[in-house]
Amino acid sequence: MVRTSILCLAKFGVNSLRKSAWLAFVSLLLATPMSGQESISLTAYYKNFSVLLKPPQFHSTFPLPEQTDLGSVYNRFRIKMTADINQWASLAAEYDIFLRIQDPLLFKEQFFLTGVDPLSYRYTDLEKRLYPSSENKVGSVALFQNLDRLFLYLRAGRFDINIGRQAIAWGAARIINPTDIIAPFTYDQLDKEERVGVDAIRIRTPWGALGEFDAGYVFGKDGKIKHSAYYLRGKAYWLNTDLSGLLMGFRENLLLGVNFARSVSEAGAWLEAAYVFANKLKQSGWSDPENYFRLSLGMDYNLSSKIYGFLEYHYNGAGERDPAKYLSLLQQVAYRDGATYLLGKHYLTPGAIVQISPLWTLTTQGLFNLNDWSVYVGGDLEYNVAENVYLQIGAFLPLGNAPNIRLAPDNSHVFQLNSEFGSYPDMLYTAFRVYF
Repeated sequence: MVRTSILCLAKFGVNSLRKSAWLAFVSLLLATPMSGQESISLTAYYKNFSVLLKPPQFHSTFPLPEQTDLGSVYNRFRIKMTADINQWASLAAEYDIFLRIQDPLLFKEQFFLTGVDPLSYRYTDLEKRLYPSSENKVGSVALFQNLDRLFLYLRAGRFDINIGRQAIAWGAARIINPTDIIAPFTYDQLDKEERVGVDAIRIRTPWGALGEFDAGYVFGKDGKIKHSAYYLRGKAYWLNTDLSGLLMGFRENLLLGVNFARSVSEAGAWLEAAYVFANKLKQSGWSDPENYFRLSLGMDYNLSSKIYGFLEYHYNGAGERDPAKYLSLLQQVAYRDGATYLLGKHYLTPGAIVQISPLWTLTTQGLFNLNDWSVYVGGDLEYNVAENVYLQIGAFLPLGNAPNIRLAPDNSHVFQLNSEFGSYPDMLYTAFRVYF
């Protein structure tokens, strides 16, 4: 049964695999010897997000076409399988189907100047779009797929080894993680339940009572080192503090990172920081104008039995203080390779989770750019309809000076930001989730 389940997942879209190494890896999984006592677990969930986007308004010296609201309905079905093969090995596989019904413009344009590509650390992949085919244009309906997990987990003495597509995430910060650059969440991402899977070989071994050494290689496109990442991470518990250090090479850049997390009286506190030496792995010098430092510092506290609050400060050394210079950042290492998406220098994020009743939960937070004084406010109200069934309504609303558009002498459009979040769209959404 295990072999049949894995085979079905592997064959679905296998003709679109571009590299024979993936076929060889799947064959290795299928050839793994069974003990006859394997334990198999199958679970699934369905999620629906209905989103309304209101594009930002622009200051212009000439007439602009009327901006219309845009709608999107996003349906996701995910099936998960885990199988304990024997006492030292197990398999995991997870596969998604996405159906998107939305304004055709949303298939063509990106409404945020910056973002993170969570699929960039994959050696190769299935054809993402199932319908319409890649030869045909997308109208308002498209069907996508994502093989998000497919890895072999080995317990070899004191070592745990993961080989294949898996989730990798680090960082003690709640909102912005300077050391988490493989497949991080953005502030306004709607579905944050699971990290996107990346292709990696990862080896972990315990050290002391609560410590761990973790080393790995994360494959980028075609496995080329200039597209990939490799790291060594150590974790320890000392003086009532969780400590970790990270040394990482990624896309020919070098990252040094640290994490600290501990309790302070009845509150929790954390500090996470990373310094990136840009282009260090392809040049001999340490000084590069694109080197940058990022830091997140915060605290959380249970204000009452029903109210949890937190406050986080983020320093983005790759950013600018002047909004007029924001657009010049987009081709720098931090934004091209380092999963940085905020454009300013200093940010403050307060937030709270209120358990209104056992079935109702209110979450609210705001991301403040302290340089241009723009704000991106987010919040949602969730209702637990029944066991494993949830309804949610929420919004992300920007406040800030709108961008300018003017005509250049050659009649081209010149775009200038007056604040960061003033260029963001309003986003209203509902969500429905069922777990099986």
